[in-house]
Formats: sequence, structure tokens, C-alpha cells
Amino acid sequence: MTLKFGSMSVEFLLNVRINLADQRHSYGEDRFQLLGRIGSRIFVVVYTPRPQATRIISARKANTREVKEYDNDTTEN
Repeated sequence: MTLKFGSMSVEFLLNVRINLADQRHSYGEDRFQLLGRIGSRIFVVVYTPRPQATRIISARKANTREVKEYDNDTTEN
């Protein structure tokens, strides 16, 4: 599956359920993980806010644990 920005990114942002600080490593900058849905799949986007823009570090399909986390958060809200 190829992800294209534009309408897909709007769909993702409308379906974001979880926004977590990424504290796995000391990167020297604040990093965050977004979990959201595009179509029937859950994706993870890791980003860092910058003064003039938001830098996307990575975007990928969520793993099994992340999908469960997303689904649990969705059913609780």
C-alpha cells in the first residue's frame, strides 16, 4: 500500500485517537506518536514539532499491539 499525502493525511488526522510522547530513547528533541485510521487500517506517525513546521520522522502500518491500543482507546471514548 502506498500512502499519499493530501486527502489521505486529512483522513488520518480526522481519525487520530492517540497522541503519545515518544520516550523510548533520548533523541535530544520532543517526539510524538499519532495512531490513526486510514480506511480499514491503523497507522502510526512519529513526528517532532519545529518552530515553523512539523517534521514527520516516520509513518507505517501499526503493529498488532498498537492496533489493540487504538481499538481499546476507541471503545473507551
